Amino acid sequence: MITSKHGYVGTRKCVKYSGTHEELRDMLKEGDIVTLLWQNDDKSESIKITGTVTHCGLDSIDVRTSYDEEEYVLDNPNVLARRKYTITNIKRPVESMLPDSPGLWKDRDGCIWVVDNDVEYARCIRENEGVWITNSIDDQIDSESMRSCAPFTKLTITEEEDVQ
Repeated sequence: MITSKHGYVGTRKCVKYSGTHEELRDMLKEGDIVTLLWQNDDKSESIKITGTVTHCGLDSIDVRTSYDEEEYVLDNPNVLARRKYTITNIKRPVESMLPDSPGLWKDRDGCIWVVDNDVEYARCIRENEGVWITNSIDDQIDSESMRSCAPFTKLTITEEEDVQ
């Protein structure tokens, strides 16, 4: 299960995601700040790398650190490599935050977005003179039109009981 909490990387506000390597690998995007870990079999040696993801592949990612940019092979049973790295956490900068789970999201202008279960498509609900208007978006969720509305904030719905 992925958990998240708000924090900072320097002065940049971020959401830090923690979970299993497989869950984190599936949600990793370019621009994320990722922490990778390699350990030998007896865990007596380890290498920890933190940097910005510049390219996501099926079995490897490119990460830019303060020193250089390098490709790292991710832990996957189908891949043979001398060193395979596991993802320990992801920090996603809030200023470019796009919806990454189904539900209701609010964009920077206060418009409400309904994101589908596959997190591929969304609908924007806008209020115009007291009438709710629904507009479909035909592009995938990482389209430029959605990026221009970032950052998005996940909304939590609570049900109020009628008090009489």
